[in-house]
Amino acid sequence: MKSKLTTFVALVMCMGLVLAGAASAGDPPYPTEVTINEQNGDFHGKVKSPEGGQQCIEDRKVTVYKKKDGPDQKVNSDTSGSGGSWDTGNTHVGHGKYYAKAKRVLLKTDAVLCETGRSETVTVN
Repeated sequence: MKSKLTTFVALVMCMGLVLAGAASAGDPPYPTEVTINEQNGDFHGKVKSPEGGQQCIEDRKVTVYKKKDGPDQKVNSDTSGSGGSWDTGNTHVGHGKYYAKAKRVLLKTDAVLCETGRSETVTVN
């Protein structure tokens, strides 16, 4: 019984060291900026991360939300290209206020954390 407990404690300690090492091995979190533009119901913009570079702008899922009382409504999403550009296409939205958001991602291969980015709000009349 004592050897099982000792083995369990040693395993937990090793896991803690591995997790602590993975968290500290990566670079500091990189800020993310998201822009949004709207023309005739077509939302488009860019994901930018001057400090994080290409790894934080390419292949980021960008979601457009309509501001509402209560939870905001998801309108559409797109994945950013190599230059950070994204475009939802024509969403046929109505009047309201909209913003775009790229959620925080951890790139496990490099232990790089790209922070959440949220655009300013645009108004569709």
